[in-house]
Amino acid sequence: MPETESVMGSTFRKIREDKAYTQKQISDHSMSRSTYTKFELDEINPNVLKYLRILDHMDMSHEEFLYILNGYKWNEKEALFKDYKQVVIAPTLLMVKDIIQRGEEFLKKRYDQLILDVVNICRGYEVLLTTNKTESAKEFAQKVWDRLENIEEWYLSEMYLLAGILYVFPVETAQSLTAQVLKKLTQYADFDEAATLKKIFLFQIGTCLLNEKEYTKALNCFSELTESAKEKTPSLLLGIALIKEAVCLEELQNKKEAAQKKEEAKNLFQLIDQTTIWQEAEQNPKSYWNEYYSS
Repeated sequence: MPETESVMGSTFRKIREDKAYTQKQISDHSMSRSTYTKFELDEINPNVLKYLRILDHMDMSHEEFLYILNGYKWNEKEALFKDYKQVVIAPTLLMVKDIIQRGEEFLKKRYDQLILDVVNICRGYEVLLTTNKTESAKEFAQKVWDRLENIEEWYLSEMYLLAGILYVFPVETAQSLTAQVLKKLTQYADFDEAATLKKIFLFQIGTCLLNEKEYTKALNCFSELTESAKEKTPSLLLGIALIKEAVCLEELQNKKEAAQKKEEAKNLFQLIDQTTIWQEAEQNPKSYWNEYYSS
């Protein structure tokens, strides 16, 4: 029995007890209490449907459960793919080499097509970052495309792979592939990763167009990218947090650093076209976006 299976039941039990739920509450009407008890004792394993219902009754996502099950960390494959996603956004030679090394060690233990693709993409990036020889890098990227082009429909993992090899294609083909991906991503409207992937593809195709001196088309891509970035609430929260940092620093008599934080906030709000927020926050920084404030 795989190690994760051997601790699944005890993990179910711990989460349930931590949340002060009874076995009856978790089993609900989807299974008998005795059946659920056997899951907790690792006497039997739940099928997919029952597993998902258990998580639903525990108010927990599949992703969070796997993270807990693995000792509050991602397993080796998940960690590699998450790091690869960062490489696609902003590759550095150090990150690329690290993923190649870890990926090769992983593949010695077991075959995995996704990790093999990730390693090949990173090998291509390594060539680009060290020699700038695009044709040599394409040899690695082409191995990934040889598989992707035969897949009937792409899902998020395949889209992430495609984003890493867009430079392989003539710019017209890259544009066509990007259009296909962006259309597909509309089906993932409620997924945060869909928004991230859209930005990645706009950045990648914009860069390809820029390299081809298609400046107007490239500008359209980068403009759409920056406009979508402005819509994200985290940028707004960051700006407000910077203002609150400044308030704390002023109260601690650190006027110089407080002024720096205010300037950062001002620049951020200007970047996301929210100067009105900056003006309102500047008038009374202690009370702005602070429903608990009382003078």
